[in-house]
Amino acid sequence: MLNSTKKANKSIYVLMLLTVIVLWGIDPIVNKLQYDNYSPLALSIINTFFTALLFFAISIKKLNLIDKRFLKVAVPIGALNSFACILQRIGLLLTSPANYAFLEHLSCAFVPIALFVITKKRPTLFQLFITIICLIGCLLISGVLGGPFSLSVGDALCAISGVIFGFVIALMSHYLNGVDIILFTCFQFISYFILSVILAICLNSIKINGAPVEQFRFSFKASHLIFAICFAIVTVGLGWLLRNTALTHLNPVFVSVTSPLSAVISACVSIAIKMDVFSITLLIGATLIVTAVVLSGLNSSKTR
Repeated sequence: MLNSTKKANKSIYVLMLLTVIVLWGIDPIVNKLQYDNYSPLALSIINTFFTALLFFAISIKKLNLIDKRFLKVAVPIGALNSFACILQRIGLLLTSPANYAFLEHLSCAFVPIALFVITKKRPTLFQLFITIICLIGCLLISGVLGGPFSLSVGDALCAISGVIFGFVIALMSHYLNGVDIILFTCFQFISYFILSVILAICLNSIKINGAPVEQFRFSFKASHLIFAICFAIVTVGLGWLLRNTALTHLNPVFVSVTSPLSAVISACVSIAIKMDVFSITLLIGATLIVTAVVLSGLNSSKTR
């Protein structure tokens, strides 16, 4: 009876994780469609404001855990993560959902490098091998390899955000010991919101050849706004809650090796609705990145 209860509970957490994978798989596609009504930073402001409110309500009883050490960790890491997210969102405007989704996984290639910078611990040959596989996959997808040089601004921004995410992951793994994750995530979204507002004002004011760097576009139409708010709460707020819950009850290896499936979903749906064009280069690059992420997850489990 006890074993069947454990299996039932595990199935629930697996279902939570699979739900997140599907949600995050369609996230870049839906956000790309919402760019018809909102500029990337306007959408980021909506996403982060309502998600920050959700996490604040959840973590309100934990505010007493905020101390000097917490702020010393949460503020800089939150700001760096927010900057990467914004670069990625702007990049999505200028590239395809498949490129956006797969280039994010460039982070797995830079975690060992980031850990070396932070801890001076040299990456193993296996970690360097994984890094090279992931880099080749990203270069293929972004068009740097496999044909005429065609790196777009959007691909470059998504790739840079992937590199920064690698450093964020390394910083979190090194400094978040003993820090409440839900409260930390709340601070991440607050900093993400503040930075989104600041950059939205700045980029709308700075002009090149008479045009704003990013023209602020915001639709007050009820159907657009309600959909944007609900989608943000579900994919970002609920997505993070489900993932954090699943992470505390499932084998980290399983979580690591299944996470790239969201990018696969993004690519398949994007190709199906003709946002992306299928190519052998995309297939090979995506396969290399998924392989690198899976190997990275397996390697991480052995070094714990």
